[in-house]
Amino acid sequence: MDIEKKLKELLKSVINVDIDSFPEEARKFPLLSARFNVYPHQMMGLFLKVEQAFKIEIPDSAIDAGTFNSFDGILSVVREALNEK
Repeated sequence: MDIEKKLKELLKSVINVDIDSFPEEARKFPLLSARFNVYPHQMMGLFLKVEQAFKIEIPDSAIDAGTFNSFDGILSVVREALNEK
């Protein structure tokens, strides 16, 4: 399974962000920002879709620490959750 490709597709379909259309460093920028025009309710939808698509449970610590707020952060959360299965 290509985790990165699947996550990019989810970003496009759920929060309308094509991460590939931004510079490489944008992968580390907070999605919940004016730069991406993403709102909290969209991030909640993304959270649920990511859990569903990858059949994982995202730990609360990923939210508390702010990890689930950038493409690279979400990617690391997904990879870590899949490794724990």
